Amino acid sequence: MRAFWQENAVFILKLRDDLFTVAQMMPKGTARIRLYNIFKNEDIWRPLDLSFIEPLFTVPIGNVVIQKLGVRRAKPDEIKPGTQPYERYVIFAKANYGCNFPWKGGKLVDTGENGEVESWQAPAVIEDLTLDQHRDLILKYQLSNILGDNHLSERLVHIYEKGFDFDPLKDQIFPGLYEAESEK
Repeated sequence: MRAFWQENAVFILKLRDDLFTVAQMMPKGTARIRLYNIFKNEDIWRPLDLSFIEPLFTVPIGNVVIQKLGVRRAKPDEIKPGTQPYERYVIFAKANYGCNFPWKGGKLVDTGENGEVESWQAPAVIEDLTLDQHRDLILKYQLSNILGDNHLSERLVHIYEKGFDFDPLKDQIFPGLYEAESEK
């Protein structure tokens, strides 16, 4: 599916043959979508107002996400966009030179009220996030890295099947992040 970016446009995403969810485009220029805690076995949604559905997370995506996972654009009378405020804080991963993995740790940055500041230019709210002091914040906020279709689909299917969000990239950047979650 091809789609031009339009703020608040809602798309149906197909995660597998029997699993669908919805994504809402965020402000133009941010290349971010908001995903919601709603999954269906069929592409039937009427009527739905996303303002009353819990947001899972807002993440930057590449065009491939809409191209590969997008089924169609939802009609305005079928699904109303959510009105929750834009999530302005993201985790900007820090470079990890001289090792096999390019990032280690990160900082919490403020991208502005509508994501108008690029994460690499955004002011730091917390310069060095650590598991000991900031585990809850690391779990709560998303990485500024762009997600592809496979990564996003796998995360959403995991949420549907297991009931919690597991981001394998975040787990590599902050080793041991999910150890407490897996023990539950």
